[in-house]
This record gives sequence, structure tokens and C-alpha cells, in this order.
Amino acid sequence: MAMMARVRRTVFLCLLVIGVPLFSYLLAPLSSGFVARRKFTRRNAAVINRLLASLEKSLATKLPRLMGFDGDGVLTACGLQRHRRYAVQSTNIVTPQGVQPGSILVDDGVIVEVADWGKYKRGRHAKYAEIPLIDYNDAIISPGVIDAHMHMNTPGRDEWEGSKHATKAAAAGGVTTVVDMPLNGIPSTVTAEAVRDKRAAIEANGATVDVAFWGGVVQSNVRDAKALKSLLGAGVVGLKAFLSDPGTKEFDAVSPEDLSVATFDVLGAAGRPLIVHAEHVDPAISERAWAKGSSNVHATWEASRPASFETNAIEALLSAWNATDHKRRARVHIAHVSSVEAAKKVVAARDDMGFGSRLTMETCPHYLTFANEEIANGDTRLKCAPPIRDGTNREALWRMMIGDAPPASAAPDTPMMGTSQLDLVGSDHSPCGADLKTFDGAHFGNAWGGINGAQYLLTATHAALHRRVQYRVASRRRAEWESMPKENRPPIGKYIHEEVRELTMTWLAEHLSLRPARLAGLENSKGSLEAGKDADFVVWQPLAVGEEALSANAAELGMSRHASLSPYLDLAPWAAAGYGDDGGAPPSPVMPLGRVLATFVRGNRVFERVEAVDASDLASEGEKGTGTYVGPEGSEEDEALYAYAAPETVTPIFNTQACGSVLLKA
Repeated sequence: MAMMARVRRTVFLCLLVIGVPLFSYLLAPLSSGFVARRKFTRRNAAVINRLLASLEKSLATKLPRLMGFDGDGVLTACGLQRHRRYAVQSTNIVTPQGVQPGSILVDDGVIVEVADWGKYKRGRHAKYAEIPLIDYNDAIISPGVIDAHMHMNTPGRDEWEGSKHATKAAAAGGVTTVVDMPLNGIPSTVTAEAVRDKRAAIEANGATVDVAFWGGVVQSNVRDAKALKSLLGAGVVGLKAFLSDPGTKEFDAVSPEDLSVATFDVLGAAGRPLIVHAEHVDPAISERAWAKGSSNVHATWEASRPASFETNAIEALLSAWNATDHKRRARVHIAHVSSVEAAKKVVAARDDMGFGSRLTMETCPHYLTFANEEIANGDTRLKCAPPIRDGTNREALWRMMIGDAPPASAAPDTPMMGTSQLDLVGSDHSPCGADLKTFDGAHFGNAWGGINGAQYLLTATHAALHRRVQYRVASRRRAEWESMPKENRPPIGKYIHEEVRELTMTWLAEHLSLRPARLAGLENSKGSLEAGKDADFVVWQPLAVGEEALSANAAELGMSRHASLSPYLDLAPWAAAGYGDDGGAPPSPVMPLGRVLATFVRGNRVFERVEAVDASDLASEGEKGTGTYVGPEGSEEDEALYAYAAPETVTPIFNTQACGSVLLKA
């Protein structure tokens, strides 16, 4: 039956490809002939052309029913599933209202509605009998992640990564849209022509997910309002500036004073943000650090760029911004904040200087996962700028992300998590080849500064978040759990599971999807699972460890060009990890937590994790998801609240499809 269906589809496609253009070719002269003979006006000809176009569309969408297609029969333009109109369902869909059972109806790449669970199940409602259904059981379906900070290095340095590999890695990690930085490609994206070149290169390479661009502010355009307006007019979603040398000759730094001449006003009028790498490097301090320390020790690199470099740069930037016309203020976003001192400086300025929500900031998974003192000598995979700080700083950043834990005396209904002061998390994926990471031996000063992490933005952030939320909830609920009759008392892991899941999934949806969408001006079409928005979502098992983080063949399962250089691949397994709390010693980093099953971009399934059964097509009776959600097994000991799923013995196959588009701002 499946073979015959595919034969029918192949025959139909051949007829469609040949027949529709021929039909148009034969009938189109009607309109031009009428005009030539002046029996009809040009308006009449336009009407005829519209009728022809409508007929073509009807042929393309209605004939499939006659050819034996099930459902609405419309072939998808791209993707690993064959329908434009279909539904997915799960008992755990992350909506703006929380985690709930439900169904999502998708039509032509757009979410039509987020409905009750089982609404589109065959047999429940006759009118839905023809809608193909994918049942993902208890897997999480959450909004597609938006990575607002990525360096794909296309065009010009594709050997470092390239858009093809970068977007595959993103899709494998549940990312549906990336916003590419204006460097390190050649040329840098600092002119309208460079925007066109980058778009052409990405479209030629193929992109698995959607791609938007940040434009660059450099010495050649920073004071030139006309040039900046031209760059914005080419479709970039905002501009990026460095206050320190970025390390490539194609992109140079500017000063806060430079930005105050034209950049703030141009961006304020356009309503688009300025992204800033905020460091003021003092060469004397850096030289003393290198003279005193060892070149293969990360602590030396950290000492050469202390937190004061960040805070000094932020102070200078905000002072210059504050001196501009307040009526036309731009939005300013501080990229990759590494130190809690810098983050607190931003928070204070929102109130003290009146910037409010126009001033935002991000941090990255590596600042939330690793600590300076834990980095092995010579492990230049973890060199980045600003540098990774110590464990105390890491925990302080987390408290700014999720708020302080409520005191023991607080009422039972007191929220477990406070207001987040850090706005969002971006990967700052900036890979390169092994030669640049090991240049001049394992010298932290000479190695390229950038971390390979696009595939682990979701799962690495979730791992670090989950541990802290889990411990906080367990500590708070232990007394009520212990008061239950022992014979009826479940393991504490199961007892708190739903609360932890609700807290972590909604937090991730806000900080990895909704807020990045707002930053890039994409919130009307992306960032949440709501009717009318693009059908961008990720299907995943949050409590299962993905093989790509465990297997010896990690380079094969990683989609990045240089996947083996990712520092997330060899972290401690969960079973060996302790749990930290707000007052105790910071916990050691652990491997990314979560297994992505499928990623959908505008309704197209662009990534899937195929196991024993081929799930590339939708079965006529509805498709089951690839595996079962791994829930908590539980334990009464703090150090083993959950038993996490071990990887399968059979290595899965990761399939991808290039369905992404370049998104240009109107």
C-alpha cells in the first residue's frame, strides 16, 4: 500500500510539473491578445490573469485528492513530513498559560489553533477525520528556541563553521530561528551590499532553520546616518557594536562617543536595538596578568580581562546614551554578560537613569554552566570573551535569573522563583577549527576566543536550571512530603515532578523563545505557541540524556562542522553530580539534559531523531512519537532525586532538511 501511494504521488507530481505550466502557457495569450486587439482594457486583462492564477492554485491544491492522497492532500514544499495541514498532540504543550495537554493545528506553516488534547484524534470528531495527526504522547512540545547570538561565519569563513552546519546544529538542539552576528564572515555585514551577499551565500548553502541578521557598526559607518539607514533598510533586525577589539581585521571597535553621534538616533527612529559587546580593555592590566600567570591556565586569561572591564564599558556606554535625545532613545542590549557586577550595573541603570525596558541584557549557557576554577589547564575550548568567571559568580548569575529562594517561613503558596533580572540566554556560538584553538600550543591568549555550543543552548541551559529548581522545590516541599503516611508516600522526585516541570518549561519558553523574539522584533510571528504565529516548535524529552552528549562518536551526532570541539560533550554524568543550593557550595557542571526528538520550522519538520522505526512519513492512522517521555524514578536522597534515562545501545540517526528562510526586516 505504501509503495502504491508513493507511485501515485510520483505520477501526480510529474503531471503537475508538466501540466500546470503548459496550461498557463496555452491560456495566458488570451489576456495579451485581448489587450493587443483593444477589445479589453488592461484592467480586464489583469482580471483574467488573476483568474488564471486562481485556477493554477486550484489545480495544485485540489487534484491531489483525485490522485489518492489522504488528508487535505497538499504536498508540503519542504520538510520530513508530507502535509501542509496536520495536527500534533501531547500531554505537555508549553503555552503562554502554562504546561497543559493539548493539540496544535498547523496549516501552511502557521498555527491555526492550540486546542484541547485529542481534538484532532481520529474517530472523536468526524470533521477532523482527514487531518493527519502526530501523537507525541508525553513528550514536551515547546516554542522553538530563538538563538539571538550566533556566529555562522558565512560567507568567507565557512571552514570555521558555515551556515549549513550551524543551522543543522541549531535544529538538532531545538532552535528554529537564529540571528547571525555581523562577524566573522568576510565581508562583515556592515553595508547593504554585504547583507545581500550574505543572504545569497546562505540561500546557496541551504539553511535548516530561519535566519535573521544583525548589522555591524564600525568606524566606517558609526558616524554616518545615511550609511546606517541604508544598512537597516537592507533588512537587518538591529545593529551590533564592539567597544573592544573583536579580533578580526574585517571588524573594528567603536567608542561610546562614536555611537552618540548618529547611531543612537538612527536606531531610535527605526525602533531597532543596538547590541553591544561591552568591554574596555586596559592593556596594562592585561600585560601584568600574563606576566604573572601561566599561558595554559584559564585563570590567567580571566585575570587579563577582569569583570571591571565589563562594568567600565557599561558605565561609559550608558553615560553616552543618556546624553542623547531622550525622546528618540534606541533600545540597547548588552551581549553575553559574564559577571554579576556588570549585570547589577545594568539593573541599577534601568531605574536610576530611567532606561527601563529599553535596556536589556543576556548571558550564555557557558557562564551558567562552567566556572573558572573548574576548567582544566590547556582546555582552550572554553576560551571566550568576556571570560568565564568563578563558581560564586555563576551562582550569583543564577539568582539574578530565577530570583532568591523563598525563606523557610514563607507561606506555602509563595512563588518558588522570583522576577528574572537577566532578560534572555543566547549561545554565542562562535566556532573555529582545531588549529585555531591549539595555536601556539594551549595558549589561552593566542587561541581563538569562541565556544561551540549551538546544539546545546536548550539542553545545557535546561541542565543547569533544572538542578537548581529541583533542589529548591525539594527543599521547600520536604516537610509536607515527610508528613504523608509512609506507605502512601511516593519518592520525593515524583512528588515534586509536576511542579519542577511547570517552573522549568515555562522559564525556558520565556527566556529562550519569547524574549529573544522581542529583542529581534520577531514577536508577532515567533516566540510562543499561539494562533496566527509561525508553527515553530520543538518536541523533546527533558529528562533524557541525548546520545550526542554521551557517545564516543559525538562528532558524528553533533551537527556542527567541528562538533568534537564543543566543551559540553564530556561533562560529568548526572549520577555523579551533587546538588547545590543558594547557600552552599556551587554544584559542578553536568552534561546537557534533554533529548530533542523533532524540530519544526514554519510547519516543516526539519530535524528528527530516527530510532528503530522510520518515522519520516505520517502514517494514515496517525503517527506515534519516537519514544516515551522519561519521567522521574525518584529517590529519597538529595543527591539522587531522579534517575535519568541512559542512552540506547543503538546509535540513532539524525535526519535534517534545509527548509529555513532568510528573514529580512521590512
